[in-house]
Amino acid sequence: MKFTDKMKLHRRAKGWTQFDMAEKMGLQQTIISSWEVGRRVPTPKNIIKIAEVLKVDALYLLKEDE
Repeated sequence: MKFTDKMKLHRRAKGWTQFDMAEKMGLQQTIISSWEVGRRVPTPKNIIKIAEVLKVDALYLLKEDE
């Protein structure tokens, strides 16, 4: 599973919309959307913040499952 899929999966598991996640991160919803569809890649700082908000390990998010 790719980063984009893991992010979306864990966000949805919490019952959050992209807008909800964006608010928790202090970002715009369009940024969350662009990460989830793979148009943009979050900075390392934002990857850490995503992991904290979703309560998952950052390395788990980054490592693609086989």
